[in-house]
Amino acid sequence: MADVQTNSTIAWLALLVAVVALIFGVVAFNRSGRDVPVVVEEQAQETSEDIELNAARIRAETQLAALRARVAAGEGYEEVREEALEVRSDLEVAYANASVEARQQWQEIEPELEQLEAQLREESADALTALDSVLDRLRADVARDEE
Repeated sequence: MADVQTNSTIAWLALLVAVVALIFGVVAFNRSGRDVPVVVEEQAQETSEDIELNAARIRAETQLAALRARVAAGEGYEEVREEALEVRSDLEVAYANASVEARQQWQEIEPELEQLEAQLREESADALTALDSVLDRLRADVARDEE
């Protein structure tokens, strides 16, 4: 009978140690004061926003490259300008839904898009240079985010 009582005491003591260890583990795990599911959800949302922004940049780059080819081929500037405005609008929405850092990148690219619009409106020969500048900026932003 003494063996049963000793085994029972040891079992209860082991259970108590396990519960204390579990409590310490939970406290240590939540030291940041934030729950893991919340952190994972925030990181997933940020990753999703980054992917959407990069997709918008790549679409814009593709569309602007096509517009550049059309300008170089002598197509009418007004039609190209309207499509460039659509690209700008799409990019503006994509950057608005992105991180603070990405919105700062928008502040850098927006003046270049405005310059492109002005060059197309004026039917300037510098429109190709403005298109190249915007394309280079988009490529640089995508490359920077991939690092």
